[in-house]
Amino acid sequence: MIPIETEHTQGERPLVQAEVDLIRKYAPDLSVRHFSFLGRLDPFILTQFNYERSSAIRRAAVNLTDAIDWAVLSVPYLAKLGGSGVLYGHVAG
Repeated sequence: MIPIETEHTQGERPLVQAEVDLIRKYAPDLSVRHFSFLGRLDPFILTQFNYERSSAIRRAAVNLTDAIDWAVLSVPYLAKLGGSGVLYGHVAG
């Protein structure tokens, strides 16, 4: 409902649990780290969505939202509130 422009490739979509399970089959130690719960506010805080060109107070606000993001998304049941995630693990074999 909030008009935030995002960059993505054509056909990009979130993974479904079955796809994550398939990846886990080949990388049994697969971990997921979720990001961008409060980070979705960055376009409204930063000047032209540019951290380096924003004022110190705006950068501090983004740093604070990032720290809160990290803490909130570290709670297992709240992790999926993140807008994106990074999957990492090692291929078995």
